[in-house]
Amino acid sequence: MVKYVGPGFGEEKVKEANTPIELYIMFLPHDLTLYLTSYPEEVEFFDEDGHSGQTFEPYGIERQRVESHLTSEYDRVRVTFDNILREMSLYVNSRFLKGNRLLIWKVFKDRLESFDDKIVMYDGIMDHPVIDQYTMQVTVISKLERLEEELPRRLYTYNCPWTFGDSDTCGVSVPVITGTVEEVSPDGLTINSSAIEQETDYWRYGEITIADEARFVRHSGNHEVEVDMYFFSTVEGLEFELRAGCSRVYGDSDFGCDRWNNQDYFGGFRSVPNESVRV
Repeated sequence: MVKYVGPGFGEEKVKEANTPIELYIMFLPHDLTLYLTSYPEEVEFFDEDGHSGQTFEPYGIERQRVESHLTSEYDRVRVTFDNILREMSLYVNSRFLKGNRLLIWKVFKDRLESFDDKIVMYDGIMDHPVIDQYTMQVTVISKLERLEEELPRRLYTYNCPWTFGDSDTCGVSVPVITGTVEEVSPDGLTINSSAIEQETDYWRYGEITIADEARFVRHSGNHEVEVDMYFFSTVEGLEFELRAGCSRVYGDSDFGCDRWNNQDYFGGFRSVPNESVRV
């Protein structure tokens, strides 16, 4: 595939000496985007939409060469991030990374005035990360083969793949309430509000959104919900929206299809064959 570069990039590339910089844009759920660079200082460049003034924060990042194949195997690249921020571990533990896009640009330090003065080094979808005490490694797979439209499709699994409450695939009108955050626990995982009056675990598997940040609800009780990951901003005193959820299991009368009387829309498989060996 031919890659377009601006004239400034081409001029800088042929110089005897220059300072190349790689920029990483990580697209996460709920409109959360991380702008990182492997350069040891902040870099001011453009965002993915061409808006100027975007700051890329310095972070310990290494990447391997892009693995290209002449066969039908997808191209891929492995990127390693230093595991020095608590947030990075939380992204992994909260299943934020897999299936989301990572865009890698190369620019030059002396050519940051034009959006065209960059080259796309890689644009792909992140797979399962591997994390230890010091680093997090993620394999990024080419998204060139992905369709622009998300087609209805299912995996051979017990769990329903449809988006809960989706008008095209799910028959449930999702319960929603709003209120004000009155108190947050010291660890940031429990949100308290007098507006939450439903029975225990009514909101389990649901989602709470505060100030454009959304979190998965692990448990709900009297005037509180427990989330899987703390909010990055201060949320006490802010308005929230709380949506019910589903376990996506057919016979689950507590949290699944049976609870919502939605069996006709179940998109999983009620039985999945498995192989057993008798000796």
